[in-house]
Amino acid sequence: MTYSSNELHALRSSFTVPRYVFLTLKDYGILKTRRSRAGKRIRGKKYRILSLCNSHYYSPRSASQTQVNYSRSSGDRPNLIRIQTSTAESSKPERFLDFCLLNAHSIRKKALLIKDCVVEHNFDLLAITETWLDPGDKDIYYVRKICPTVYDFHHIPRADSNGGGVGLLVKKSLQIRKQNLTKFRSFEYMDVLVKYQNACIRLVIVYRPPPSEHNGLKENDFFDELNSLLECLAITSSKLLITGDFNFHVNKPSETHARKFLRMLNGFNLKQHVSGATHKNGNTLDLLITCSGDNFISDVRIIPGLINPKLFDHYAIHSQVQLKKPSF
Repeated sequence: MTYSSNELHALRSSFTVPRYVFLTLKDYGILKTRRSRAGKRIRGKKYRILSLCNSHYYSPRSASQTQVNYSRSSGDRPNLIRIQTSTAESSKPERFLDFCLLNAHSIRKKALLIKDCVVEHNFDLLAITETWLDPGDKDIYYVRKICPTVYDFHHIPRADSNGGGVGLLVKKSLQIRKQNLTKFRSFEYMDVLVKYQNACIRLVIVYRPPPSEHNGLKENDFFDELNSLLECLAITSSKLLITGDFNFHVNKPSETHARKFLRMLNGFNLKQHVSGATHKNGNTLDLLITCSGDNFISDVRIIPGLINPKLFDHYAIHSQVQLKKPSF
């Protein structure tokens, strides 16, 4: 079938596209209509956007009918939906400080092992007993060697003989304030305030060497001096955490000295949290102690073999301390 030019023009003038077809083609972008001539200025026209979020079933036609004035003077936009946003941090549970206690039995040949362990497990505080460091700057090499980049190492060496000593490896983002120390003969200790944001705890790290003929120490000397220390700590306004190696078999309360030690803690309203062997010989020597009414430590775990077990007689003790964990 063929049509001449005149016949086609006659068909165009006699055929009209229904309005609903015209509008549908226009909505779907199939029909293009002529717009303003290029360069022509449009005065008084407001920019409009389509709202695709509404309570009605979406169709191209309904969307084109639902428009909003997006000019600066527009106040209410009833056809826009407020979307509640949340960040990734708000959905995560709050993390607390990771605290660890370790009897190093000399850090000199183990500094890199301890350093790698702290970085791997992201410990915020590592309390160390038996550092075996000397006073002064003689062992500054080991002090620097044990410190990861964002940590500081504080320590109290034994002054009058070899061995002993206590230390604290701590993230620099935590504020440390050293407290005045009383000189005791039967044990060594460190006393610091640990602050982060608006929270604070008082941390006391103790190492009690076992009595022997060589050091001339007696258990009763320790109980007298410990009583003096606990009397001073009893008036602290901060939450109190006493930790360290006390060299009592608290897992055997039938032993005279262990029973006396536990009774002393009870008399000062203190609670011991470690349950299980902390030494390869099966005894509980390394302890975490708080006031009985405080519940700011949790998840207390003994971790045998945290670092090479052939080099350490004691097991590490890990716990969560309810201060907000620093981001680095």
